[in-house]
Amino acid sequence: LRKHVLPEEAKKENETDELTDSFIEKRNRIISQIDKMENTDYYDVLSMRYIGKKTFEDISNTIHWSLRKTYMLHDKAILEFEKLYGSEYL
Repeated sequence: LRKHVLPEEAKKENETDELTDSFIEKRNRIISQIDKMENTDYYDVLSMRYIGKKTFEDISNTIHWSLRKTYMLHDKAILEFEKLYGSEYL
């Protein structure tokens, strides 16, 4: 049986597909930019947090830093990321 799709449903489906494609493209670009971070500590904390989706506690335990140091390093890494790539997102 052939399913009949209403024009409104087709439009919503296309919009959803476009949003999904846009999200994937942006995520891949950000991953590529994180991969280019020269400071390995910044790379580690950003990749674990935003690619690996780890909590700060997990990151701290994985690389044997205090939780405070993990937060501080994350803040510095974000500032460096913004300095390098922030203009693309503003």
